[in-house]
Amino acid sequence: MKAALGIGMALALVFAPAAPAATSQDNPPDYQTEPLVPPDMTDIARQAAALFNARHYDEAAKAYLFIIERHPKSLHAWSNLGVTWFIGQKYDKAAGAFEKAVELAPDYPVAHEMLSITYYQRRDFPAAERAARRALAIDEANVGAIRSLAMALAAQDRISEARTTLARGLGIEPDNPDLLKLRDLLKLR
Repeated sequence: MKAALGIGMALALVFAPAAPAATSQDNPPDYQTEPLVPPDMTDIARQAAALFNARHYDEAAKAYLFIIERHPKSLHAWSNLGVTWFIGQKYDKAAGAFEKAVELAPDYPVAHEMLSITYYQRRDFPAAERAARRALAIDEANVGAIRSLAMALAAQDRISEARTTLARGLGIEPDNPDLLKLRDLLKLR
């Protein structure tokens, strides 16, 4: 199921290269202009990513929690903790981490998209729809959020709306394999 969700695309965006940040502890970083990893945590962030890539999700989560203990406003750590818990199928914990990422950076569309996917996995389809719509309000061409919205609509038996949403995504990326799979599934309904 995760492959159908296109989680790899979101991971590529969330696991951005680690670099020093020039932000204070009191202000979260502006994810668009400042690197996301606190300067004293660069090595830990790299270790966490390596643990994640080796599929040692519990250890990766501990590393991200270590960063959060020292830098509670680290968008990088909260986002990656959410992805780590999501992959480990700890959806309640993942939702909490993504909710914190959204709180820290309300205009970060990937956090809203990942929150939508997480709510979908928890079978909270109205919440998945709301999170996807928030991501699209920030970036109307976010194909991952379009896919998430279409999935949430279909899960609520709003097939016509799901198809319309999906067509919008295919208009942006006509060869997107996740959207094409979802299109094929919706044809069956």
